[in-house]
Amino acid sequence: MSKIDIEKIVKLSDSDWLKLRDFSKAITASLKSKLPGDWYLSDDDIQGAVYGTFVKLLSEYRPGARGPVSYCWQYGEVRTLGALMAEYRRLKKGV
Repeated sequence: MSKIDIEKIVKLSDSDWLKLRDFSKAITASLKSKLPGDWYLSDDDIQGAVYGTFVKLLSEYRPGARGPVSYCWQYGEVRTLGALMAEYRRLKKGV
């Protein structure tokens, strides 16, 4: 889903996109220390996974008390870590 597709669902300003970019960098740095030591992922690989999580979160977002950017911040790291660890387990099992 591209930026244009997301904006059909959620309206984000340029400032919001810049915040999401900054959040993705912070989450990437945090995740590097939480991933298994025997699984090397580059910053770009991790950041790509974070962006993928943001896209999914934005597609699930429903307006409420929390804005879409803070919704991504709240759940982005946990969801990305879960997805990456699931991939790690699949790779370790050879599936």
